[in-house]
Amino acid sequence: MRSLDLYDLLMRGDTSNDANLLPGDAILIEPVGATVTVDGEVHRPAIYELKASETIFDAVQMGGGLHH
Repeated sequence: MRSLDLYDLLMRGDTSNDANLLPGDAILIEPVGATVTVDGEVHRPAIYELKASETIFDAVQMGGGLHH
């Protein structure tokens, strides 16, 4: 089994964990955990999933940081 962090792929363009799919392969998408809406003066307003160890600062960083 192999894991892929879609946030790294979508937010940072990190393709280091790419894998080729073959016939018969299956993709399992885990249920969404705790989420937070980041809106306002950020570069990428959206709804983000937070891990238990992440803070509001991490959420703002996911949103691309504050506009200056």
